[in-house]
Amino acid sequence: LDMSIDEDFTPTPQMPRQPGVPCGLMNVGNTCYVNSLLQTLFHVDDFRQQMLSFRPPDDYNQEAAETDEGSKLRGKHALQLALELRQLFAYCFLSERSCANPANLLSELVDQHGQKLGVGSQEDVGEFMLKFLEQLEEGLKVGKSNSQPAKLSETEEGKDSAATGPLQALFFGQQLQIFSYMEQKKLPAEEKAAVEKDEEVTADAETEEVQLRKDDQTEQREAPANNDLVVSEETSDFLQIFLDVKHKNLYSAWEAANQQEVEYTTPGGSQAQGSTHVWIRRLPKLLIFQLQRVTFDHETYQQVKLDDEFDFDSTIYPDRFLHENREKAEAADVKAKSLKAKCQGLESALEEFENYRPAKPLKKADSDAGDNVNEKDEEEAALDISAAELLSTAAELLEANAAGLTSTEEALERWHPRQAVAEVPDSGLDETELETLKQVREALQQPGPMAQLLRGLGQICQSRQARLKRELNNLRRELEAVHAPLQKQ
Repeated sequence: LDMSIDEDFTPTPQMPRQPGVPCGLMNVGNTCYVNSLLQTLFHVDDFRQQMLSFRPPDDYNQEAAETDEGSKLRGKHALQLALELRQLFAYCFLSERSCANPANLLSELVDQHGQKLGVGSQEDVGEFMLKFLEQLEEGLKVGKSNSQPAKLSETEEGKDSAATGPLQALFFGQQLQIFSYMEQKKLPAEEKAAVEKDEEVTADAETEEVQLRKDDQTEQREAPANNDLVVSEETSDFLQIFLDVKHKNLYSAWEAANQQEVEYTTPGGSQAQGSTHVWIRRLPKLLIFQLQRVTFDHETYQQVKLDDEFDFDSTIYPDRFLHENREKAEAADVKAKSLKAKCQGLESALEEFENYRPAKPLKKADSDAGDNVNEKDEEEAALDISAAELLSTAAELLEANAAGLTSTEEALERWHPRQAVAEVPDSGLDETELETLKQVREALQQPGPMAQLLRGLGQICQSRQARLKRELNNLRRELEAVHAPLQKQ
C-alpha cells in the first residue's frame, strides 16, 4: 500500500481520495494523537464491525429530550458519541473523499458530570484512550447491536465472569499483581535477648545459620527465623502495557514492566525491600502496548523525547507472562538471568574493542581560547574507532612521519606547528625538550620494528573482537531458545 503523499499536498473533505490511499482524518486543532487512536480502532475488524452494526434504542429521541443534567447528561453524550463514531467509520469505509472531519465526534466527549472535555491540549494517548472507551462503552450499553461482541472462552469466563461489557473482552485483560516483602517479627523482651545472645555466639563461632546458595552467580540468602514473608495479591483489569524503550526490545521491556523492586515501609514502620510481580490471568482479544518515549532530564529539568530503536517481531508470544505458566516461566527466567549476565559481560568487553576509550578522557577546547577555557565548557571527545583500527593507524602514522622527516628543523616544525622555525636556537625549546626530540627522531629513523609491533597488536585485537562477537551471538541464540517451549499462543 503506497501511503506516500506530496509534502505540498493538504487534503480536504472535498477532495477525492487518491487511488490506494485510505481515508484520512482532519487535524482540528492539535488532535493528531486522537486521530492516530481513531485510525487504529478503525482498522480493528471486530471493533469496526461492532460500531457499524450499532443502532440507537427505539425510544432514542424521547430519552434524549429527558436527559438534561448530571449523570443523565453524561449518558446522552455517551450514546451520541457511539453514533458519531459509527457515522465517522461509515464515512471512512465507504466515502471516496480524501479525509473526514472528526469534530462532531470530539464535541461529544464529556467528563463524569457531563461537562465537555477540552481536546487538543498536550495529553497522553493512553489516558485519552481510557476516557474514550469508558464513555463509548456506556453508549454501547444503551443502544443495541446486530453484531455479537467478542466472547470469552470457557476457561476465561471461569477466571472473570464480570467481563461482560461490549468492549471488555476486546480491549481489557485481567492481571494478578503479587507484592511480597520480609517483615521482621517483634519479639518479647526475654526472647529478643536470647536471640541477640545466640547471634553473638554464632558470630564468634563464624557459623551463621543463614545458608547461602550460589545459583548461576546469584547469591540468595534464606530469611532469618525471626522474619516473616508477607505476600499480598490483587486482581485488576488492564487496558494497555507500558514499555520503556531503553530496554531495546519488546520482551525485555515487558519483563522489566512486570518485575520491579521497591523500597517499602511496612505497617510496623520498618523499611523493607519489596518485590512486585505481575502475571496476566486473561488476555484481551486486542493486546495494546504503549512505548514510553518521554523521560525527564534531571540536569536540564525538562522532558526529553527518546528516539532509541525498539525491536519487536510481527508475531508476539505472551505465554511466559501468563499466570497459568508461572512455574515454567519462573524456571526459564532463572536460566535466562544467568545468560543475560554473561551477555552483558561480553557486550562490555566487546565495547572496549569496538569503541576505544582512553584511560584519561580527551577534552575538546577552542584553540583560540588558550589556557583560559572554562572546564565546564569542555566536552569529552569520544574516539569513534576500534582498538585494532587505532593500532593500525598508529603504525601508518609512524611510517609516514619517518619518511617525511629529513632534518632537525623539519622535526621541530612538525612537533610544534604553532612555532614554525628555521633554526634550532630560535625554537624556544630548552635542553630537555631538544634531547627528547632527538630521541624521537632517532626512533623514527628505524620505524620498522615498532610499526610491526603495532600491527601485530592490532591483529590480536581484531581476532579477539571477532571471537567475542561469535560468543555473544551464540549466547543470544541460547537466550532466545530459553522461552521457546512456552511459545504456543
